[in-house]
Amino acid sequence: MRFATQYPVLGIDLHSRSLYVCVMDEQGDILFHRNMPNNFDIFKKYIH
Repeated sequence: MRFATQYPVLGIDLHSRSLYVCVMDEQGDILFHRNMPNNFDIFKKYIH
């Protein structure tokens, strides 16, 4: 496992039907977190 050296940090927990996305800043504050269906079109909506 590699650890981030640049911020913000994006973490994705991918499952067959869902995924959990979390973005944190340098202080460890959560900027965004969402549990969503495992669907690339929905994911793209959130990252744009």
